[in-house]
Amino acid sequence: MLPYQLQRPVFINPFNDMLGIVDVTGGFFPGGGLPVPEAEEIVDPVIQLIVLFGPENTWTAIDCHPYDPTYQRVCGHIAFDTSYAPEAEVIGNKTLLTPGFVSNLTPAMLMPHAGFDLPYLRQYAMAVRANTGEYQVVWVEHSMEGTEQAMLVPALRRYPFAIVIYKGRSPRKDSHSAVFDAVGEPTNLLEQIRMRRYQVRRIFLVGLAFNICVAYTAFDLLKQGFEVYIVVDGTKGIEIVDGHIASMIQKLIQMGAKFVHSTDISRRM
Repeated sequence: MLPYQLQRPVFINPFNDMLGIVDVTGGFFPGGGLPVPEAEEIVDPVIQLIVLFGPENTWTAIDCHPYDPTYQRVCGHIAFDTSYAPEAEVIGNKTLLTPGFVSNLTPAMLMPHAGFDLPYLRQYAMAVRANTGEYQVVWVEHSMEGTEQAMLVPALRRYPFAIVIYKGRSPRKDSHSAVFDAVGEPTNLLEQIRMRRYQVRRIFLVGLAFNICVAYTAFDLLKQGFEVYIVVDGTKGIEIVDGHIASMIQKLIQMGAKFVHSTDISRRM
């Protein structure tokens, strides 16, 4: 039995509905820095939805982290394990920037190329917790600017999307959501959506990973008053801790998100 009720049928119109594509990029596919299991399976449903909605009614968000090609490394991102010295005992995709962890760090435990200092790190960790209700995860390197990892997968590159935003470009803060970064600063997604000729009321989300960037984007859109649908065959999750996917499903349900299969979405005749 599914942990959510699927909406069916769902009819869309080109005036008040948009498709949102979150991080369908090389960094989260096989060969990327942070591959999501079974990511390849979402490509066909996503393309079918792009055709249904039209690229002119679709926005996409791309995870893109600063990268120095001269030294072939990420430029000291606060949420990457390579910004911390071995003595910090950071484990990529597992370590959380909790108050206890951060308070035990010393300046020597930050790498020389880190784009932040210890006082800022401590403030940042508290700000993320206050803004999102969760602790910042320290990730392995992924989605480096100027590489295939920070580009849409090839099958999606031919579409002229109405809105394209890049998130995570600052080494001093992460951005799971396409709407606000980890400390609550807005991207320009909302501004661009609200500049459209007709008022957008519903947003249908696909992308990677379901329980991280897709979920946080959904949370922020719901808080802004949009009706949000998660297209279940257009997203895949990755368990960072046991039960995280199930927990995020429950949070989304509690906040009013709806779930739908791509085959149950059509235009009203």
